[in-house]
Amino acid sequence: MNVGNRIRKRRKELQITQIDLANKIGKSSQVISNWERGYTSGITALDLQKLSVALDIPISYLVEEPKPPEKIITTDSQLQRIIDIYPKLNAQAKASIDALLAVSENYK
Repeated sequence: MNVGNRIRKRRKELQITQIDLANKIGKSSQVISNWERGYTSGITALDLQKLSVALDIPISYLVEEPKPPEKIITTDSQLQRIIDIYPKLNAQAKASIDALLAVSENYK
């Protein structure tokens, strides 16, 4: 996710318009639109700081790429298979596995 997408996401979470955000940081709504669309390369440090305050987020949220989750590796081949496959399952299959785990917790 790029900076513009993060700005848009947080702005929508706060339910404010591009105009509202622009007024908060002293820019035009066109500038906000350009940032969100990725039309403007580079946002100044001062603008990042103003966005951080206006959107109530740390600057790092805007500029850092999140690290991918670490891969879990186990020596149990069946468990490893479940770990590898689970993220690819549809919601119904995940719910079935989750239900089995919940039942097994009751028998401990």
